[in-house]
Amino acid sequence: MKKHFFQQAVLLTGFVLAFFVQNAKAQIVIGGNYRFLSNIPQNDNYQLTETGTPVEVVKGKKINVLDVDIEENLVSYTYWESLADGVTSDEVLQMTLEKFERLTEPIYRVFKGFSAGAYTIPVRLRGIGKKSNFDFESSLSLSANFVVGWGCKDTPESFIDLALGVGLTSVVLTKNNSEITEDQRTAAAFTASLGVLVKPKPYVNIGLFWGGDWLGNPDKDTVKWKYNSKAWLGLGVNVFFNVTKSEENTAEPKF
Repeated sequence: MKKHFFQQAVLLTGFVLAFFVQNAKAQIVIGGNYRFLSNIPQNDNYQLTETGTPVEVVKGKKINVLDVDIEENLVSYTYWESLADGVTSDEVLQMTLEKFERLTEPIYRVFKGFSAGAYTIPVRLRGIGKKSNFDFESSLSLSANFVVGWGCKDTPESFIDLALGVGLTSVVLTKNNSEITEDQRTAAAFTASLGVLVKPKPYVNIGLFWGGDWLGNPDKDTVKWKYNSKAWLGLGVNVFFNVTKSEENTAEPKF
């Protein structure tokens, strides 16, 4: 009974170790670019050449992964540039999976790619530059947008997005801005906009937009809304709830 239990425990341990090793391989990308986070002395034998010679690990140095060997528990890589101690950029070095994961971080692409989603532009400034026509309003609007993002090499998420959007807006018509007979009513308008979003955090963003609203039939011909097709400036905080990101870290090394 005890022998059977011991065999099961060994088997279970093997499965657990295999899972963690496989997970480590999934996280380390072959062809991926990484940088070292710490300095490790040569005598600690963390980083070895293929002949077994130890090499000092230098914080900030960038490498490109060539292979991940699960059976040998090793990551093979080359440096972007030659090191001061004579290691050239085409010389292959090795480190264990566990040490590599602990000592490195990915270097991501600056271009984060494309995404699509919905955003709102809560505040519009209309008639800018014309004292008699200037007005601001909070409009109920929801737009679909196409987004292009850029960011830092340290994170997969974008920091700056360029957004092109179209949608529908409910605009407020009054006797001051149109020729309606009632005191106030709403009308539907087609909206197009181009904007820039700055994102200090993935889900925290500040947007500045330039766009216009076009009333639909029959309002565009009857109410004489003075802001119809006129450009407005839009402002908003947390106007976009999607994250533009790229996990890609296999770009050509750039110094």
